[in-house]
Amino acid sequence: MVGDRDGAARVAAMLGPPLADPIRVYVAEYEPRKGTREALAAQCAEVCDGQAWVVLCPGYRRHVIVLAPVGDPSSSARDDTGRPCVEADPVEERFRGFVQGRGDVHVGASQVVSLRETAAGYEQAFHALAAAKSGAEHYARFRPQEELAALLGQTGRDWAGKLLAPLIEYIPDRCHDPDAKELARTLQFWLMAYNVSAKALKIHRNTLSARLSHIERLLGCDLHQIRTQATLDLALRILHYPRSSSGDHQDSINALLNTAAVRLWAQRQLTPLLTDDAQQSLTTLRAWLASDARLDMTAAALEISVPGTRKRLLRVERLLQRSLLIGPSARYDLWLALRIHDGHDL
Repeated sequence: MVGDRDGAARVAAMLGPPLADPIRVYVAEYEPRKGTREALAAQCAEVCDGQAWVVLCPGYRRHVIVLAPVGDPSSSARDDTGRPCVEADPVEERFRGFVQGRGDVHVGASQVVSLRETAAGYEQAFHALAAAKSGAEHYARFRPQEELAALLGQTGRDWAGKLLAPLIEYIPDRCHDPDAKELARTLQFWLMAYNVSAKALKIHRNTLSARLSHIERLLGCDLHQIRTQATLDLALRILHYPRSSSGDHQDSINALLNTAAVRLWAQRQLTPLLTDDAQQSLTTLRAWLASDARLDMTAAALEISVPGTRKRLLRVERLLQRSLLIGPSARYDLWLALRIHDGHDL
């Protein structure tokens, strides 16, 4: 999940089976009244013919994560985006057949990703699971949408580096305190899966809270504000992309976002909500994001109940086919997309 492909491969070689590269990430969810997670994990392993890594999700008790090989891992063929070319994926077809006609299991699948991109694949599969739960087939593959960090990765590293410099350059006073790498990893996981990040990181929630407070002091920010979360999430993602050899760099977030390509990205994110029939959903989303993604504050702003607010947001999830209420969530992309669409500075 943190991109340490060589370390993961060494562990996998000891425990077996070996980790494939490329992979497709699946997230499967079961209906608790009709089975157990252990049974679902065994079924997923059978679907993959014992060739995949099947993991009980440390964060969500109803989820099973599968890292499955795709096509021929030794193939060097690549498409125009650099992704491995896969004409057929027998594991995916077996997963489709596995959930067909069942109402107790849903499966979301990522696009084909390299092993180093496992975290991105997991986020894709998580969003696809939200779409699978609202569809009749109970299976969905992530719909590729151009990632904002990919659009900005070549020109935005100067901005991202300056924003995160106090964290990246941090040296702890005591050797046993978390260093810059550990704090950055904590921030990354918290932004991705905030409500279950302590479990994913295998630390106590008080330890997580102390680390987040330390990060706030280093960066001089308030992590409870969604504008801060969206900005830091974007900066962390941008730093995953290599620096361009050209001199075309920007150190202003507003300059970065003021391009035709970025405005088109924002339009694509919001398209399902810009129709006349979806105006209530768009209003609900705006109120929720303006309330820092807090249901109680959103309900008060809309003058409806908290359960009613949740139902409206679940409708937004179905329209966008992205997860909102639990992480990984599309809330950061949507907050940025609305700011860009409305022409507001960050």
